[in-house]
Amino acid sequence: MPGFKKILVITGFVLGAGLIILLISWNPAAEYLIKKELTRLEGKWNGKIRVDNLEVSWLTIRMDNLFLSGNDTLHQPLFTARHLEVAVSPWQIFSGSRIPSVLVLDSAQVHLYQNENGFWNFSRKAAKIAEENPDTTVVSFPKGVRQLEWTLNRMLNGNLPDVSVSRLSLSVKLGADSLVIDSLNLTSGSEKLDFHLSGPVGSLTLAGRLSSDSLLFWYPRPFRLTFPVSPQSPLSLASDTGSFTVSKSDDRHFLLKGRYKKFEIQTSGLADGPVLFDSLAGNSSLVFSEPDPRVTVFTRLKLNQFSIEDSLTYLETDAFPEVTTQVSVPPVESGVVTRSLPATFLGPLNGMSWKGRLGYKLTFSCDFNRIDSLKLSGEVVKDKFSLVSPGVSFGKLDSVFYQPVYDGLEIKREVLIGPANPEFTRFEVIPNFLVRAVLTSEDGSFLFHRGFNEEAMQGALIENIKTRKFRRGASTISMQFVKNVYLNRKKTLARKFQELMITWLLENNRPVSKERMLEIYFNMIEWGPNVYGIGEAAGFYFKKKPSQLTLEESLFLAALIPSPKRFYRRFDGESLKPSLIETMTFVAKKMEAYQHIPDGTAAGLTWNLLKMTGAAKSYLTPQVQDSTLQNPSAEEEEND
Repeated sequence: MPGFKKILVITGFVLGAGLIILLISWNPAAEYLIKKELTRLEGKWNGKIRVDNLEVSWLTIRMDNLFLSGNDTLHQPLFTARHLEVAVSPWQIFSGSRIPSVLVLDSAQVHLYQNENGFWNFSRKAAKIAEENPDTTVVSFPKGVRQLEWTLNRMLNGNLPDVSVSRLSLSVKLGADSLVIDSLNLTSGSEKLDFHLSGPVGSLTLAGRLSSDSLLFWYPRPFRLTFPVSPQSPLSLASDTGSFTVSKSDDRHFLLKGRYKKFEIQTSGLADGPVLFDSLAGNSSLVFSEPDPRVTVFTRLKLNQFSIEDSLTYLETDAFPEVTTQVSVPPVESGVVTRSLPATFLGPLNGMSWKGRLGYKLTFSCDFNRIDSLKLSGEVVKDKFSLVSPGVSFGKLDSVFYQPVYDGLEIKREVLIGPANPEFTRFEVIPNFLVRAVLTSEDGSFLFHRGFNEEAMQGALIENIKTRKFRRGASTISMQFVKNVYLNRKKTLARKFQELMITWLLENNRPVSKERMLEIYFNMIEWGPNVYGIGEAAGFYFKKKPSQLTLEESLFLAALIPSPKRFYRRFDGESLKPSLIETMTFVAKKMEAYQHIPDGTAAGLTWNLLKMTGAAKSYLTPQVQDSTLQNPSAEEEEND
């Protein structure tokens, strides 16, 4: 026994000495390991990490004047902070929890931006892809299905740390647009949350409560926030009262719910004025699947009495995701639409009405690893539907009327659509090959479709996603017609909704023939600088009447429609540029394939004989200056 006691004493002494040595050496050893890890991350990140002062006090890490650069530059900051403090408990170490028990952040700034290849400065994988493929232009997608599931579970298990965030500012730059948040302050503890956000104009205060399976936010007083999303388009949000809840039924099923009163959104890209909803409510159900990193989201949004439903599946793959979604508007009476959607959004549709019910379904699917897999389809759902009033005057289309035409957003003048206008050209007088050239170039199925061409829309989406540019539109002549006759030229979501709705009502009730629509279209659209209607166009370019135009001249005029104002850019001196000849020849070959012109006609076209003999010739002299080059902000309105 004495020997055993001696062993116990020696063992106790060794353990005690080891513990003392551990306590003495722990802080410097931890500091050394943290600095080594920061150096490793610096190389992996391909950025720069700098800390002026690093201290470790047992299980608490403090950093002063922290600097982290973006992954594609060593000079521009991604994140800076005057003070960062993180603490964990012994229980968290042994349990493997990645959420700290304490987080303190003071006077921090976050700078996010996207480069010309579409990659964010915080994405390590995107930086690696850009380095290996410098010519790539594919969109980078965030990874996060598993991270989102893990975060929601930990947060709703009562594992939210004690957080103190003071004076955090955020700036986001995306191309020419930028978003700035002046200051964000957040504190949490004892299952309570306080959140205060100050934007450039206005502020928002939220209170919160965390329980074992739910997180609730609400704002106790009305708020208004304005963000400079871009200098030309500030974003303003306001509401009287509101709340937001996140809850879960198990580790893979979560529910998000929000309800707001007097919710207002204002931005130039949405509508001409503030869009105000007396009541706005929504809920989303998130279901995570195994073993694939997949999330399915079922959403229902209620705007006053008007409902929008969506089912979305997002499957995360090694490179880019697979996305499938179906958006639907359940069939409703017209009164539900006009009472629920704000007048600033409906515009001229405020007076529309119908009998029965009308709804819509839109389906989209795409494996972004194979952009050509994209599928897009839409379906109008009718239940005993009949139109009472479209809200705009369809009756004027079968009469003589004055049509306002625009230069940018301003009304340039009015064009008389009728025989009293000496430049008005009746449809039967317009050469058939001119009509066919325009239809082939702009909308080959115009005479047969009901306002929309899904195949063209799908093709345009595929090309625009591949190039990450808006290179191809999918507006039919019907849509162009509606935009020109009934709407202004402001490019807003509300105007696009009005355009789509009026186009469908027009084409599915057909108050006038397709030929009459083409007659109005040819006599009102812009063909050049202050040149409106085919009568003016034939004289401006060729000193002719429309009935005298040749096939080559008709192909030329058809090629101008997408961008007519700066037609002279298609010339080298007085000679046609090869790119324009290629475009016109392509259209001629399509007309030949559709038997609109005799076989062999395209090969015999004589482009060298196509000369400007009208007033357009003066635009081709070296003295003509392009004012839009001197004024980059000048905007050309196109016949889109």
